Amino acid sequence: MTLTAAVFCLALSLGAEETAPAEVPAAKTAPNKLTTFDELPPLQQTSDDARVKRFIGAFTGGVVGLAASLALMPLGDTVGCFGGPCVSFVNGMVGLFAPLISIGGAWLGYALTGGDGGLLVPALALAPALLIALALLSLAQETGVNSALNMMPYVVTAGAFLAGGAALALDLRARQLARLGAAASWGSAPAGRVAVTSLVTGLAAGGAAAVSGLLFALGSFTALGPILLIAGAVAGSVGVAAAGWGVHRAMGGRGTFLSALTGLGIGALVTLAGGALFVVSQGGSPFGTFSPLRSTAGTILLAELGVASAVFSPALALEFSHTNAVEASLPTFTFGASPIAQGGMISAGLRF
Repeated sequence: MTLTAAVFCLALSLGAEETAPAEVPAAKTAPNKLTTFDELPPLQQTSDDARVKRFIGAFTGGVVGLAASLALMPLGDTVGCFGGPCVSFVNGMVGLFAPLISIGGAWLGYALTGGDGGLLVPALALAPALLIALALLSLAQETGVNSALNMMPYVVTAGAFLAGGAALALDLRARQLARLGAAASWGSAPAGRVAVTSLVTGLAAGGAAAVSGLLFALGSFTALGPILLIAGAVAGSVGVAAAGWGVHRAMGGRGTFLSALTGLGIGALVTLAGGALFVVSQGGSPFGTFSPLRSTAGTILLAELGVASAVFSPALALEFSHTNAVEASLPTFTFGASPIAQGGMISAGLRF
């Protein structure tokens, strides 16, 4: 599942190379003349109307992507289990990829309206939206919802949070890149680097999970089982972060190892929170005999949280850390003036 989602991200990224905001050419200077700060390219300014237009474009794209995915759900109803209706493999796969297609639609809508936030950025909305969806499933359990029609208000609410969060993430990312001015091309995330980093972290996380499970199985007959599981999870997390950071750095990124580890840790905590909400949505038991509709939906949402934690969270943290490193390395000019006895003092400094 992790590999499938990572390959899906790779396919999207390869078809959409990011472009940095257009640079404003610096003023021409005479030969042997030093360039002053007045001649440096100014920061790009985006009007409020343009930002609103791009936000609406991203939100619309996210809603359309989610609606188009969910419209395919009836295709799975034609597949029965032993002659009766059931949630088929088609239903499960459509439900799994619907949020991914939605964030892809949000990015496309943002790009078509002139924005430049990056293909991976809308994934920031995945974890909050999925947690909200799991919380809504818990509410549905309390109200006894057992049909797809009665579930629609919950689906629409969760989808609105997903599309709106993706649009907001794109707007915040665009603001961050705008602060770099002419250096925005150094701060933007190339689609190839994002895709390869996501693929490597996803594969590494899958391998780490398998090793941790094997260690737990080997120690399950003794008191060492939980200890081996925890040790395997900690060592695996460090290995996953190191693998993603190494690929990121090898492809020209300037993100830090600590940012990758922090992103992975946050993703793991969010997944654990989602697991707790899933148990609540099943009436306090992960194997409860409640509505198959809620049970299947909760399982899909929990799987998506795990995929997002393994594939997207380290890559996102690395790219934001990369942009912060670029911003910190830009030259800054400081100027100060203060009165002193019988005159005044003026100071200026340049950091580069």
